[in-house]
Amino acid sequence: MILNDAQGKPYEVFTQAEVTEKIEAATKTSAETVKNEIKAEIEKKDAALKVTQEALDKANRDLADSKNTDPNYKALREAKEAAELLASNAVKDREDLVAKAVQGATAVFATKLKDGMLERLAGGNQALLDKLKVHYEKTLNTMPATTDSELAARVEAAYKLSEDKINPGLLNQVIGSKPTSSGKSAGGDEGAQLGLTEATYKYGEGFGLSKDDIIKYTKKAKSNYVNVIDSNK
Repeated sequence: MILNDAQGKPYEVFTQAEVTEKIEAATKTSAETVKNEIKAEIEKKDAALKVTQEALDKANRDLADSKNTDPNYKALREAKEAAELLASNAVKDREDLVAKAVQGATAVFATKLKDGMLERLAGGNQALLDKLKVHYEKTLNTMPATTDSELAARVEAAYKLSEDKINPGLLNQVIGSKPTSSGKSAGGDEGAQLGLTEATYKYGEGFGLSKDDIIKYTKKAKSNYVNVIDSNK
């Protein structure tokens, strides 16, 4: 809509729906930009790791082919030690970056997943949605939510605290298969036992994260959570 100001100059006015749409579009664009930047950084770390590992392999071969009496032996040994340090640093740099990327990707995915579940359970009832959010974010803030199944269990608990008349059909439809008492999903592979799903892996791909990356750092996050709980006993 175009209106005129006091000086007669035209300016554009947006409806609330249009404002919301623009904010969501900008947020999505920003998120995609961040994902692409992280993915590019991980690719750089992978390339650096490959180079340093190749240099280390060469240094090891050169040293193995030489003898203590070789005039270049000391230099070769020092080159090997320097290559080991570079390779070690490259591994650490990549691990640090991937850990942050996994944390960021899973946090964004978890927020989208949680918000979607709460909104579907509320069914357009804003008062119920507000109550669900309060219970999820405050009343139940000690419940872990580092995996999809743990998050679902926390959403389910929030729903049962917020609604007097529980709708089992709706709950099952929104939550899906109920997590086990230990918070693990059914399934044989390690990722499934951690409560991870194909949706998590698919979302992580946008950050350049492999399935192994996500599993490794989810295990670390769960371990850290348990350690914090134990230390507070």
